[in-house]
Amino acid sequence: MRTSGILVEPDRGGLTGLVELIEAGQPHVRVEQTFPLEHVAKAHELGASGRVSGELVLTV
Repeated sequence: MRTSGILVEPDRGGLTGLVELIEAGQPHVRVEQTFPLEHVAKAHELGASGRVSGELVLTV
């Protein structure tokens, strides 16, 4: 496996466009499962399994 880092600089135009998409009901995100923060290890294990087709969400 190969990984590399990326650096993202915030830009006002891009963030404004993102807000407009969210306010318009887009993008649609499929949430696979939600975990309380204290179950972060379980969420990580599921994510690493490769059997996830949506996003894993941690709640605080």
